[in-house]
Amino acid sequence: MRRILLYIPVLCLCLLIIFTPLARGAVEGWAVSLIHIISLFAITVLFLQKIVSWDFKWIKTPFNKPFAALYCLCLISFIFSMHKNTSLWAMVLLTDYLVIFYLVIYAVNTRRKLIIIVYVIISTGLFISIIGLLKNADINPFLWWEYKDVAGISTFGNNNHFAGFLEMVIPFIPGLFIAGYSIKKIIFLPIAGLVIITAFIFSLSRGGWVSCLISMVFLVTCLLTGLNIKHKSLVIIGFLVSSVVAFIILSSTPVVIELLTVKHGVGENFSSRMVGWTGIFEMIKDHPFFGIGPGTFSTIFTQYQPPGMLKRIFMAHNDYLQFTAETGLLMVFVMIWLIYVFYREGIKKIRRHSRLVRGVTIASLTGITALLCHSFFEFNLHIPANAILFTIISAFVIAPTVKT
Repeated sequence: MRRILLYIPVLCLCLLIIFTPLARGAVEGWAVSLIHIISLFAITVLFLQKIVSWDFKWIKTPFNKPFAALYCLCLISFIFSMHKNTSLWAMVLLTDYLVIFYLVIYAVNTRRKLIIIVYVIISTGLFISIIGLLKNADINPFLWWEYKDVAGISTFGNNNHFAGFLEMVIPFIPGLFIAGYSIKKIIFLPIAGLVIITAFIFSLSRGGWVSCLISMVFLVTCLLTGLNIKHKSLVIIGFLVSSVVAFIILSSTPVVIELLTVKHGVGENFSSRMVGWTGIFEMIKDHPFFGIGPGTFSTIFTQYQPPGMLKRIFMAHNDYLQFTAETGLLMVFVMIWLIYVFYREGIKKIRRHSRLVRGVTIASLTGITALLCHSFFEFNLHIPANAILFTIISAFVIAPTVKT
């Protein structure tokens, strides 16, 4: 009984990783409701596990204080919210994310559990990549992933969100090689990596491409700056081979067409977003202390949307601006605090001697770096599937070292 209880929270985490991207990023109400149910069930089982073992030890993490500040700030913003019902459900979802973070801290405490979740992350990325490539070739055996309202990419409804998920998955391919070699890894990981990278490039997400490139430079820098990595020449060879493969894929017709229109497309998109951001700055100026309330952006922004915009804006296309508009200027300092603590702890952790810890930590740091860059021009952190994966791999960095 006790052994079963030990693995149920881990299985719930795996279920969230698999389910949310398959449910169109879990952006719809029914999918969010299932996230609430799974999170509540997992934390209940964890409490039962603690009762059975009579172990109520509180694990201190470097995120405890920043999270307390984050939650208190959001709670105060909720009290002054301009639309309390919407903010209430945003607070519930934020609570889910914190529950998921601490599930990783408390439940993923052995190498076996950590490896299980990492392979689930890669396998999920591989599956949705295959679906994406099939749909790109006008083949879709799964009709429930055909969306009438949007040109759905893979199982997502937006190519940038699909790319956002994959840019967090890709670093775990080299991360597992850092953790050690085996026949299974030598066979599985290169094939999975090739498929995932191909699907990522064919997502045609220019913001994703740039963010992933920045994160790969970060990854190679970590590997080559004396972090106890053996065979550094293999790192360089691997990076060069990956670059050649990416170049070959980039030379395909649809990708070349997209690249040829980058100058026009980026200018047009960026100009449109800049116009929208002027309205967000006005919103922040009017509500600097408590914001408009968590989750209320799409409802309140109609009052601030600049004239001349042809479409209603539901998201800010900049996670940092949206978080600030919804919760106030103090959120800027909380975000800086969280990012500082995250990288400080991550750099410390990758200097440890365990290859598994080092590999998973470097992969997590790289994936988070990619999404943090992408968040300047997108709203991936407002897509539950991406936010949950972001939360889980962040916890990999912050969590105590796993047991053998």
